[in-house]
Amino acid sequence: MTQDRAASQVGVSRATFAQWETGRHLPGEQRVHDLDRLFGAGGELVAAAELARPASRLRQFSTAAPADVTTHRSLLQVLNDTRRVLLDQLQFDEAGRPVGWRRNLVPSDEPPSTLSTAYGLKVLAMLGGLDTATRSVADRVLDDAVRDEDGRVLGWVASVQFAPRLEATAAALDALLHAGVPFAVRDIERILSGLVDQTARQRPFILATALEPLLRVDPDSDLARDLVRALLDSRVDFDGVLLWPEKRLHRDQPKLDRSVAHTARAVTVLREAPENLVGDAVRAAEQWLAEQDNLGGVSEIIPRQTGDAKREEATFHHFTSAWVARALAGAGEPDRQAIANALRYVWDRYDSDLHFWAWGNGDVPMWMQADAVAGLQRGALALHATPIPANPEPD
Repeated sequence: MTQDRAASQVGVSRATFAQWETGRHLPGEQRVHDLDRLFGAGGELVAAAELARPASRLRQFSTAAPADVTTHRSLLQVLNDTRRVLLDQLQFDEAGRPVGWRRNLVPSDEPPSTLSTAYGLKVLAMLGGLDTATRSVADRVLDDAVRDEDGRVLGWVASVQFAPRLEATAAALDALLHAGVPFAVRDIERILSGLVDQTARQRPFILATALEPLLRVDPDSDLARDLVRALLDSRVDFDGVLLWPEKRLHRDQPKLDRSVAHTARAVTVLREAPENLVGDAVRAAEQWLAEQDNLGGVSEIIPRQTGDAKREEATFHHFTSAWVARALAGAGEPDRQAIANALRYVWDRYDSDLHFWAWGNGDVPMWMQADAVAGLQRGALALHATPIPANPEPD
């Protein structure tokens, strides 16, 4: 197989493929999986790439005592660094126009991706808003949407997907809403409802992702209520507590286990849902989350059979500790010790040289920056004490 053909099969330039062959650069995690499938390597290329990666540059931060503000950078300073470096990473076309961000925020010639650009806009929105160079980038994300013959948006496609999917589309919509892009509520409901398939109903991650933008714009809509019920129905009874696993299939699953990441996502989004639908589901799961101390990141592979007999596999990663921090921070009476524990895990993935958060294989994915910033902001607000009593006495 020629370099040109192999490069085309995995969606990169021949020059990039040549750099992989010579060892000048290593392909990112998703590209390695693409290469492994292309050559039928049965996982050997994935394992080889992991062995070839340099040791992680991450530094383990001391958690013995709270940071001293006189000797450590404040959260504001760290997040300002992240915003500055993120803007430095913005890619431009030959005409000097901003086009977006790469999936992996490490030096490479990989082109920007639509979803990573959307996540980049979301991060900037959380860190002070878009600037003059990035406002036009939101238009590029809109231009990349798949549309029908009448020009109506049908959704967005992740780089490893063949058609618009609910998880990719909801993430793009959520990011654009954060960035201030106006959408009619009826259009958001039309777009999302057209992508609800059986796979989505079996995956708490997809349901929670779809509910994020939907609950923000119309929590009482029929679609929101339907997806909330589907998310609640995906719980499984684990030792008397209803929690969320990675997936819910209507068959015996003796090895199915509870998932901290999926439970934290569900708890976070369901707080915005109508209370008469949710009941005490959030409180019960919240208690269990506060007791967990294994908050490492996890991944899941979502397969789909397409109409042309092809099989689509998309890998999604979850920054567990960031979602746990968000889930616990929203409680009526936050468990401050559990939140602090979750934030320690978040900081363990921070690279103080890059000013970004990194995945365990050394990649610096854009989605992870969005999760980290959201988790840190919510967690910090929950831990910040005010002079207002927790239970003020009545007048």
